[in-house]
Amino acid sequence: MGILDFLFNRESDDDDAVIETVQKNKDARSYKKIMQPYQPRGLKILFIADTHGVLRDNVKQIIQDSDTEYNAVIFLGDHGTEEITQIKSYLTPDVPCYGITGNHDQKDLYTIPECSYVEDVGFKVFDIEGIKIAAFPGSIRYKNAPERCMYTQHEFTEAIKNMPAADIAIGHAGCYQESDLFERMQINEYGTNAHEGIAAITEYIERNKIPIYIHGHLHNPEEKILRNGTRDICLYGAQIIEV
Repeated sequence: MGILDFLFNRESDDDDAVIETVQKNKDARSYKKIMQPYQPRGLKILFIADTHGVLRDNVKQIIQDSDTEYNAVIFLGDHGTEEITQIKSYLTPDVPCYGITGNHDQKDLYTIPECSYVEDVGFKVFDIEGIKIAAFPGSIRYKNAPERCMYTQHEFTEAIKNMPAADIAIGHAGCYQESDLFERMQINEYGTNAHEGIAAITEYIERNKIPIYIHGHLHNPEEKILRNGTRDICLYGAQIIEV
């Protein structure tokens, strides 16, 4: 039983049944790593995440460092228009800039004139120098704010069900993991936790054997290996990553 099967096809809404089902599935399954360690291809990308209206000194230093070269810039969401405008003045001239929106962003953020130098790639597979990148915007919908970039698990599943395969993936939110199943306890229209992962992203990554997934949202920079061997990188602020 996959994560989406469990979320959308289970017969009982009882909390105890949820816990019991998760435990049984977790104990019964053995996840085999399906990828060899990812070998970067030499493409350096400056990722920027969760600035929330403030361009902090450490983020500014990474962007302004004249000794650091990068081939492209990707905004991972939760940005204010002021720092997006400010960042442009620090970037290498003509460097391509791409972006996805976060749960605190309005969905049309990158159509605002001062932000329009950033290409909105949400729910798309785009190409940077021959590397195909799948991009997942937003987070779980944990409150009723239709103007913000938030989706239910069902909505996200529908949005990416026909998304083609890619070489790597990026997002604002993290993947849906076993810990989310225990914390959520009950499946409602809105998620109970703003940092709950997205089940459809997990399914996409596992189905397409994506070796690396880069995201923000959690404000807790860390790196881990997911159950299928995918390298999961959560960043906060700015970081240059070779992919």
